[in-house]
Amino acid sequence: MAALMMSTSLSTVISPTIASAQTSASERNFSIRGQSLSTALLEFSNASGIDIFFDQKTIGNRSTQGLTGRYTPKAGLEKLLAGTGLSYNFNNTRSITIIDRLASSHNTATSSNDGSILLNTITIAGGTNPENTPYTTPGSAAYISAEDISRLPSSTQGDLFKSTPGVISSGSRTGQGLNLNIRGLQGMNRVATLIDGTQQSTSSYTGYRGQTSSVFVDPDLIAGIDVTKGPSDGPLGNGAMGGVVNMRTLNARDIVAEGKEYGAQVKATIGSNTKSPPATGTDKQLNDAPSFFNGDSFNGSVAAATVQENFEFLAALTRRKTGNYFAGKKGSDLLANNTGTLSPVPRGGEVFNTSEDSFSALLKGKAHFNEDTSLELSYMRYENKHGELDDFPYIYTFIPPSQNALNRRKTDTLTARLAHNPSDNPLVDLNISTWLTNVKREAPATLDGSADVLTYGTEIYNRSEFATSLGHLTINYGAQVSLEDSEGQELRGSYSWDPTRTYLISAGPTGKRRLASVFNHAKLDATDWLSFGAGLRYDTYKIEQGGGALAAYGDKSGSRLNPSLSVTVTPWEGIQLYGQYVQGWRPPSLRETSYINGEILFPNPDLKPEKAENYEAGINILHSDIISDGDNLKFKASYFKNKYKDYIIRDSIKQNWSEPRHWANIPSAAFEGIELSLKYNTDQIFFETGLTKYTKVEFCHQLTGCAAKTIGIDYGGNYIPPEYLVTLTGGVHLLDQKLTVGGRATFFGERAVSEAMGLGYVTPTLWPKRTIIDLFGDYKFSETVSLNVNVENLTNQYYLDPLSFTRAPAPGRTIRAGLTTKF
Repeated sequence: MAALMMSTSLSTVISPTIASAQTSASERNFSIRGQSLSTALLEFSNASGIDIFFDQKTIGNRSTQGLTGRYTPKAGLEKLLAGTGLSYNFNNTRSITIIDRLASSHNTATSSNDGSILLNTITIAGGTNPENTPYTTPGSAAYISAEDISRLPSSTQGDLFKSTPGVISSGSRTGQGLNLNIRGLQGMNRVATLIDGTQQSTSSYTGYRGQTSSVFVDPDLIAGIDVTKGPSDGPLGNGAMGGVVNMRTLNARDIVAEGKEYGAQVKATIGSNTKSPPATGTDKQLNDAPSFFNGDSFNGSVAAATVQENFEFLAALTRRKTGNYFAGKKGSDLLANNTGTLSPVPRGGEVFNTSEDSFSALLKGKAHFNEDTSLELSYMRYENKHGELDDFPYIYTFIPPSQNALNRRKTDTLTARLAHNPSDNPLVDLNISTWLTNVKREAPATLDGSADVLTYGTEIYNRSEFATSLGHLTINYGAQVSLEDSEGQELRGSYSWDPTRTYLISAGPTGKRRLASVFNHAKLDATDWLSFGAGLRYDTYKIEQGGGALAAYGDKSGSRLNPSLSVTVTPWEGIQLYGQYVQGWRPPSLRETSYINGEILFPNPDLKPEKAENYEAGINILHSDIISDGDNLKFKASYFKNKYKDYIIRDSIKQNWSEPRHWANIPSAAFEGIELSLKYNTDQIFFETGLTKYTKVEFCHQLTGCAAKTIGIDYGGNYIPPEYLVTLTGGVHLLDQKLTVGGRATFFGERAVSEAMGLGYVTPTLWPKRTIIDLFGDYKFSETVSLNVNVENLTNQYYLDPLSFTRAPAPGRTIRAGLTTKF
């Protein structure tokens, strides 16, 4: 559990009854070596499951002789504090406050008439704080909190990741789903984008710009997002070497206030700059956005929950509706390097096929059989009727963009999770989950048409802790299995100039893809300043081809053992230096193995999985009281060097850049760069910055050798991120923290690599560099009612987003106002 520096005072109630109850609590195993007292209290909290509150100034430089053996929490804490001159109070059965009774009598803390103790600035050791996790993790990770999401409500799901270094949602304006890029890797399941650990991505063929792998979820249902960059040796990294993004949906405790049994939350937001889509086939674009709120952009959600002694339950509904948005009016109308016009959509023009009309429902219940064991069941329904851009008119300007028929998507997700964590047994922290998702898609605007994808899987993993002669050892281990079952249609077509000549298109991949993994990661805390990590992951896959013409290409299977190593040095408390080496693996996707497109694209029976070798070095800083009492600093800087062998591209079967083509392996691809993340806050101000800078992007092809160029016949040129992307976010808290106002500036460069090698016609979109300004504000009328207002693209820039698939401009100036009420 992470240490969290708090800048507010705390009232702690002394309860002899509770303290007495703790005396008879069950014993637990402790293995805490002699070290600084603050670190030892953190380990004690992890082992006992009890939150510990203390003033860092009170703890000072005190140390402890440690604690080894079986003790009740009360007896163990007394032994841990022996000789320090400190004592404690039980606040309740799950939290303790460390106090200096002598200092208390000299007014470092004050006592009230009811027997409570009022402390100064405190440290909380215990209670998992995911916002701190990236800054205590030896490796690249990020966390997006519910506060981050609500601060700047998004126009698309991809906007959720705008401030996360190394992560971009590609083609955010192409459709309403998430197609994430992490450090240059995207598509074909390279990045596992999950909702509560479940997979639901489906791929769509979009023509000359390739394909998209999209995941859909309503932002109002998201309570937090965990991001891991690169291969994972944990329970959610099956088959993904680019990274894992897991979006956690709301649960009852996100809605019910502490100490309450029932709660509810209602959100309502209206927006500007959109208009309901016109009739299918319309190609006359409107050139003036609605002047203000016109009722064509709104979203709302309601969630109700209860938390009882033995169970929790939540029900939530969302509705989101937006029309086609309008582009900005300011800025150059030329692409990067003056290579042509920015877009066939003029300044201020309507961007067809960008509307959505979605509905979501979430039911989630959790039963606590005892304090150690729980079972959670959930069901989520997602429906969306949305636009999807056809890239053809954005390449060939002689065909004007027009309004297409809307796509339809329906997703059902079922999950079950069992957790068993006996407080008196450090060898068991067991989690078992099983899930199923069914995605049905009708896509008249794409070449794939309809598709039906069923994906299901299970994970089982455990954590065990040991005291050894070499130090404290923690082992995480388990297994994961998933099966993707996709059904598309085989469509026959003929050429207008020769009706007797027919061809086959498999409308969406057809086949089954099974992934299975056994994984384990061990961490040895050799001293209080030196830790080692090592992991092994054994992955297997099998692909069974669908029937019809695909059956001739045969099934595929394979396996690989992927190791990882890391070392962490903590020279001073709150500062970590780390280095890591990780190998990863990505078996081919169903799109790459089980898809035929006329006489242009065929399966490749010799296709091999991709392999990753990632190196990373960095520094983490998590500290408080840097400039003023109670301030908080989080800083992460890393250098990454990632090489991918047998990288899969769309290549020429004859190796002469011509058609026909297939998915094939090239010798390698490489991405190198640096990332920075900094957050600083006090009671009055906050400041955040994120930076990603690529120092090398390289592709090695059999015909051309290695070069800092994309490959002209591959879709991957559109996956190359900008050379740099920087975000600066800051604001102030006013009126006794009732009012928060601030802004965000986003600076991005052109593609890190834009020139293509070899012949071909998949020319990457070359957006110009830009600076985009957003503003936000929030006013709390009370503890339960708040008003949020934000302005996206304040200066009304006419621009393309980084990683734009097409030359569809981003929204112009857009204003949103939302009201949140909690009961």
